[in-house]
Amino acid sequence: DITVTTDLSDPTLRTHEVAVQIAVESALENALEHADSYISVTLEHEANRAIVTIEDDGPGIPDEQLTPIEAGTETNLRHARGLGLWLLRWSVDTFNGHLSFETTDGTTVEIVIPDQEQSDQ
Repeated sequence: DITVTTDLSDPTLRTHEVAVQIAVESALENALEHADSYISVTLEHEANRAIVTIEDDGPGIPDEQLTPIEAGTETNLRHARGLGLWLLRWSVDTFNGHLSFETTDGTTVEIVIPDQEQSDQ
């Protein structure tokens, strides 16, 4: 049994809709797979960007899996186990966003989605 809470604003952004959808779904799927009892999803809107935060109370993502995702590259000794986190990384890169993880107490994923009104996206 997992409780999911949401706090969502209604921002209007010009961005790569499919990439945003894939990024958020990947982060949510990871949270659903690893949460112990709750998931919190928030969507905030600031000047020229939106921030999606997905938090869970699971065991956290091990550093050895996060290091290559945060670096954007793998080596023979540093690599992620599956494609889920890579899909998240690639999607965020597609819309020129920012991705960060906090794994001190569960996992918090923050996805910053810039408004690309001035670009051709």
